[in-house]
Amino acid sequence: MKLLILILSMTLLFSCKKDEENKHFHRPSIVIGEINWFPASRLGPGPAKHLSYKVGVLNAGGLRCTGWIYNQIAYTAKHCLTRTNITTLNLWGNTVSVVFDRCDYRSDICTGYINYGDIAYRDPVPYHGEKRSAYLLHQQNGTIMVSVSCLWWKKTEYRIYHTCDSNYGSSGGMLVDASTHIPIAVHTGGIPSLNVNTGVNVGIVD
Repeated sequence: MKLLILILSMTLLFSCKKDEENKHFHRPSIVIGEINWFPASRLGPGPAKHLSYKVGVLNAGGLRCTGWIYNQIAYTAKHCLTRTNITTLNLWGNTVSVVFDRCDYRSDICTGYINYGDIAYRDPVPYHGEKRSAYLLHQQNGTIMVSVSCLWWKKTEYRIYHTCDSNYGSSGGMLVDASTHIPIAVHTGGIPSLNVNTGVNVGIVD
C-alpha cells in the first residue's frame, strides 16, 4: 500500500512539473508548432556561430527582449522600448550601451547607434516570391538560442512572415536567411490565427 501511494505521488509530481513546463514553453499565440531551438553555444564553427555573437539580451527599463548589432548598427523591436530608448545590450557577457534614436512606428522597428545608423527598406537578399529557409537568433531567459528548420517569405514592402519558433523575450531577434547567412529581419511577434510569426524586413546598413 505504501509503495502504491509512493508511485502515485511520484506520478502526480512528474505530471505537475510537465504541465508547468508546457505552460511556460507552449504558448500557441507565439510558438509555432513544437519547439525547435537549442542554445547557440552548441553551434559549430561557421557563419551562424559568428552571427550569434552579435545577438544579445536587451535590457530596456526592466523589459527584457533581444537586440543585435550588424555593421555597427543596433536593431530591436519598437515595442521593447516603451519605457526608455537608452538600453544596455549584453553580448555573451560583454555589456554595451545603445541609444535607439530612430524608430518607425508603422513597422515596429528601431535602430540605434554605437556608430550612427538609419532604417533602409530594401531587400538585403534577392527575393523572387518563394519561401526560403531561415533561422532565428534570440534570447530566452538570458541565453542566446537558435530556432531552426523554418521558413520566411515576404508579405508587404517591409513586413515578412516566418515560421521560426519564438517565445516571450524573442522580440527584436535576428531572422537570418539560411542560404546566405545574411540578417533579413527583426522578429516582432506572431499572428495566432495564421499560425505564423512576423518580422520587419530591414535593409543592411553598410
